[in-house]
Amino acid sequence: MTPAAVTTEQQSQRAKLRQTRLLSMAVVFLLAASLTPSVSAQNALAKAAKVSRAAKSAQVLTKPTPIVPGSALGSRRRRLPRSSATPLRPTTSSPASTATTRPASTVVTPQATTGTGAPIDGARLQSVLDAWTRAQPDIAAMTVGVQWHGQAWRGAASKPGTPTPDPTTTYRVMSITKTMTAVLVLRAADEGRLRLDAPLPALIGVDAPLPDGLTPRDLLRHRSGFVDYTLAPGYQPDVPITPEHAIELTLRAGLSAPPDTVTRYVNSNFLYLGLLVQQLEQRPFADLVTQLVAPYGLHNTRVDPPGRPGWAGFSSGGVNSDVAEMAAWGAALFAPGKVLSAADLALMTSIGEGRTGLGMWGMCPCGSSPTGFTAFGHPTAAGGLFYFPDIQMVVVMRADVSTGDTTARAISLGTVLRAALVA
Repeated sequence: MTPAAVTTEQQSQRAKLRQTRLLSMAVVFLLAASLTPSVSAQNALAKAAKVSRAAKSAQVLTKPTPIVPGSALGSRRRRLPRSSATPLRPTTSSPASTATTRPASTVVTPQATTGTGAPIDGARLQSVLDAWTRAQPDIAAMTVGVQWHGQAWRGAASKPGTPTPDPTTTYRVMSITKTMTAVLVLRAADEGRLRLDAPLPALIGVDAPLPDGLTPRDLLRHRSGFVDYTLAPGYQPDVPITPEHAIELTLRAGLSAPPDTVTRYVNSNFLYLGLLVQQLEQRPFADLVTQLVAPYGLHNTRVDPPGRPGWAGFSSGGVNSDVAEMAAWGAALFAPGKVLSAADLALMTSIGEGRTGLGMWGMCPCGSSPTGFTAFGHPTAAGGLFYFPDIQMVVVMRADVSTGDTTARAISLGTVLRAALVA
């Protein structure tokens, strides 16, 4: 081999060595760009591009596999509140079963409130409420609280000749209380204090025997077979009654049907659950509710002392509040991860036989939303709390009478308010 040929071969080898080094440097800078945020990443990318151009000028024929910057290594999982522990799963078998499969039901997954809705037009909502109230044959006045995408509105309307209610007035919210009791039960289950499908624990201080086969889930879904205390032998409507006495009356009356066979709305179900949570937590139920709602600004919401003539109240209907605070409670409740974890909220709003969830009811006409229900929540004799999942609207309503079809009234009012909000 001639000296000229040797020189040419050496130059070629040196060029290849230089190309290899340049490629290695490019890879290093690109790796740094993928793992380093902001300005440092931009500098690393600039250096990598410069080295890459140098390598190309040396006529490198083999290219390295590109590395895409901006990896997700720095992302962190959002931590949920204490109620986000893995919940106990429902079961499709007998009440005493502890199987972990979910029952066949419509699972509603509410969406978090995002604050993306258009500004609420209060004057428009008031005009709609005025017209709707005048058109109702069986009521003379209505008070309403609305929450929609982080915005709040409250108003009241009445027919001519009827005084218009003050929407800031506190009142007995009655069975909306049950949504709070259900949350406390689900949190206790999350913390391992009870199991939804295990035998129902006995209450200390209640002497009447507890029927076999009952579970906390049966009570949450009004499928216990209990006789309501107001229908039990020995009930006296004019005599003050405590929750404990009401449960004694219910248990001594026996079951009207085997557990988990019939859906029948019974206040005693939630009286029992409130006493049970109080027993598990070793704190008064009223204090537990105050602690539950305080983080959401519900400072006018409280539990009345029990002992009214003929009415136990307590965990089945003892909360006092106003329509605005109850709407705020609804907005917090139906926002996954706020009051309950997303898993627990889906569990609570899994609507099964009898259109009941865990302290929740599905409202028909059905089929008008992806969930299968127009709305869901909890009605009362005069109104209730209702969540409309198609536009993530919460409506709390209170009529001046406790008669008529509350659910139909809520769907009717919710329909016109929805139209006013999205118009």
